[in-house]
Amino acid sequence: MTSQADYDVIVIGAGIGGLTCGALLAQAGLRTLVVEKHDRPGGYVTSYERVCRGQRFTFDVPHVIGGLRPGQPVERIVSRLGLPGPDFIELEPYQKFIYPGLVLKVYTDVARYQEELAAAFPDQKENVALYYHMLEEIWLEINSLPTQYWHGAGEELAELADHYPLTVKYLNRTFRDLLDEHIDDPRLKAVLPTTWPYLGLPASRISALFMTMMLMSYHTGGAWYPKGGYQKLSDAFAEGLRSHGGELMLNTLVSGIVLDDKGAAVGVELVDDQQTCGERSRTISARHIISNADTRLTFLQLIGEEHLPTGLAERIRGAEMSLPGLVVHLGVEMDLSGLDLDCGSIFYHPTYEANEQIYYIARAGQMPDPMEVGVGLSVPSLRDPSLCPPGTHVMDLLLTPVPMDYQAGWRTEWGRRRTRAYRRLKDHFAGRMIEAAETLIPGLREHILVKDVASPLTYDRYTLSSGGAWYDRAQTPAQSSLNRMGPLTPIPNLYLTGAKSTPGGGMYGSIMSGLFTADSICEGLLLETLLQ
Repeated sequence: MTSQADYDVIVIGAGIGGLTCGALLAQAGLRTLVVEKHDRPGGYVTSYERVCRGQRFTFDVPHVIGGLRPGQPVERIVSRLGLPGPDFIELEPYQKFIYPGLVLKVYTDVARYQEELAAAFPDQKENVALYYHMLEEIWLEINSLPTQYWHGAGEELAELADHYPLTVKYLNRTFRDLLDEHIDDPRLKAVLPTTWPYLGLPASRISALFMTMMLMSYHTGGAWYPKGGYQKLSDAFAEGLRSHGGELMLNTLVSGIVLDDKGAAVGVELVDDQQTCGERSRTISARHIISNADTRLTFLQLIGEEHLPTGLAERIRGAEMSLPGLVVHLGVEMDLSGLDLDCGSIFYHPTYEANEQIYYIARAGQMPDPMEVGVGLSVPSLRDPSLCPPGTHVMDLLLTPVPMDYQAGWRTEWGRRRTRAYRRLKDHFAGRMIEAAETLIPGLREHILVKDVASPLTYDRYTLSSGGAWYDRAQTPAQSSLNRMGPLTPIPNLYLTGAKSTPGGGMYGSIMSGLFTADSICEGLLLETLLQ
């Protein structure tokens, strides 16, 4: 290692949290490098293409992003960085829930959504009003918390109680606890948290604070779709990084974090050509190392257990990880007008109980049957026809969560070798998902031009997330919001960002984590000027 570091900051992984963090630090004047193993930036915030009849179909991984209305946090970050696009399409309604005897449109406009709920559940009108008042009060508290709590270096939480009583009250409670205090109709208790698959845990398991943050990020900041697909959004953040003097290195694997003789992070080991298995590795140095990589990968592999403080490896291995999903991406040639599918996403459940059952089936290592638990659906081409040829549509069918280790790792010898048995298994469940979707789109299977199925192994391969986990550690009360790991770590000079760091996963959470991590390195100056 040279006495003069090669960079001020090296960010491991170009997920949306790492890109946000890197771009903000580059704008602050730090020599910043972001290193990514894939051939494009974005991590889970990405799109890809498939070709049929010489024409391209663009498939997205995410569906809806919140927080982009003027003055809202994500919009302020985008504006501060001067990102070169993309154009955003506002979604209203942004979701639709379908249950037996119920079709409910979900609006970001809280008053309009409450009208929808009151029409469907007239005896719950007052309860719903009190419930939303509580969500708004929690949201206001969370957004006024002192900076140090998001840095993971705050005072004892008991000292928050006088000024932030709801934050303290719900910090270690589930969203079901919050619902039980305000709602007494069991059907409505199932309906209100329907979108929990976007955070990975049902109401009975997920942090009350984190679920509130996701819901209110849409209600206050709107729901949006980047024209051209989500790769456009990640590309814009990458360009923001470059425009401020930062560098992005693609197709490059970080194989290790270098520590000095005092145990401080001082650099990274790189493999330029991943096919050489390390034969062309090299070391580059930096004053700060930021990991946007998976928690287990960061600490147990890139650093190594032998270099961790006592007990840290055990805590990381013992943490509950989030579960992945199974997604079927389709290009179809059919007329979808009149089916009322034009919103961010649709959740169909054949029973009210299926909303929670799907999680417990997957947690037990079994595959949920889409015909019994339902399916999620998004048709982005209804709002952005540029994603596919005229007369066609692209759509995503979503089944989540599902187990990573189903049938010995999806019949792949634990992921080491893809087999025909693996492809047959994927196709079987894809077929069941298509069958379930035909409840909403009759005759769907007869109009499919392109089909691409993403399994947990797909996400593990492209992002190196443990078991294909979508949200790193599960968003339980004990592992979420202020209880999540902050940017600071026990390893000097090593910081965290992305889904594993406060406030947590999802696009909104990961972008905010990038801000909080950059702010911790800039000693609070970013938050002072950006969000105050």
